[in-house]
This record gives sequence, C-alpha cells and structure tokens, in this order.
Amino acid sequence: MHDLKREIKPGFVGVRALAFSAGHFANFNVTKMDNPPLKSKAKGPGEIKTGTVMTWGVSGTFAENSLDNKFLLSTADKAPLKWKTLACESTGLANISKITKLEPGKNTVFARININSDKQQIKKLKFGFSDRIKVYLNDRLLYAGNNNYRSRDYRFLGTIGYFDELYLPLEKGKNELWMAVSENFGG
Repeated sequence: MHDLKREIKPGFVGVRALAFSAGHFANFNVTKMDNPPLKSKAKGPGEIKTGTVMTWGVSGTFAENSLDNKFLLSTADKAPLKWKTLACESTGLANISKITKLEPGKNTVFARININSDKQQIKKLKFGFSDRIKVYLNDRLLYAGNNNYRSRDYRFLGTIGYFDELYLPLEKGKNELWMAVSENFGG
C-alpha cells in the first residue's frame, strides 16, 4: 500500500444523510472480513517533476488580517517570525498541519523558499493552496487568491491541486518567495 496517512487498524463503516434532509437507505448490508481481498495493486509514487519544491521554511502562526493592505513586506513584518523546516509529501504537497496548528486569532503562516537565478528572467510557478494565499516575491505582493470551500459556487469543494499559475519576475541572484497561507478549517 502506498503513502497511507495513518497506521493500519480496524475501522468502521458509516452511512448518513446530509444534515438538511432526511436519508433513506435500502438493501444495505455489511460483511465483516478480517483480510478483505484487494481488487488491484496500489500504485507506487509517481515521478516528482523537475523543479518541484520539496522543502519549505514555515513560520509560526499569525493573524491573517495583519496582511490587509500590505503590498510590501518590511523587516519589521519579518523579524519576529520563528521558522521550522517542512519536507513535502511525495506529490509535492506541503502539509503545513504536520508542523503547526491553528490558534485562536492566528490562522496564517508564511511558507518560504529562496530562488537563485543566474539572470533576470520570468519563470512560471504552478501551485495549489487552501484556503487563501498571498504571494510575495522579494517583499512585493504579486498575487492573492481564495480557494475556500464553496468560494466559487455552491459545488466547489476547495480541492488542492496545481491549478494556479503565477509568473515570477526573478532578479539575477537571490530571490525570496514568501507565501502567506491562511486556513479556516480542515487543516
């Protein structure tokens, strides 16, 4: 089995209707099995695409509204932050909830990397996020997005994937990419 998120242990089966309507179930049965046969083999991890960021620096939590109308990060904004290193999962997903938790009034962290460029150039960055994000390159705000549950329409689940793209105007030498990631619920 590939990349299980929890240890193997007995579980349960649950059936429920949405909270807003009644549920009716017919001809429903469960057969307990100690070692159920698998219908297929688990797929191994896919190849990591060249250029995928596999390690991020992640700050401690802070209040999302501290970035309201913040188009340029200052030394004072960045100085008090404490950092941890986060290794990504095999897909490139940076599961921030592995190293930090939401706190009352503090629902945001920065994830950062340094990008060294041999010349001034523009490079595409594909990324995904949950729930909201603000992307700063060399302290300047470039992008803000909302991927909240139902933020686009009533069917939108807030699914994370490499659905967003941003074109980074890199300077020659060291460039700092900071992503302020804010969460409502779900981790």
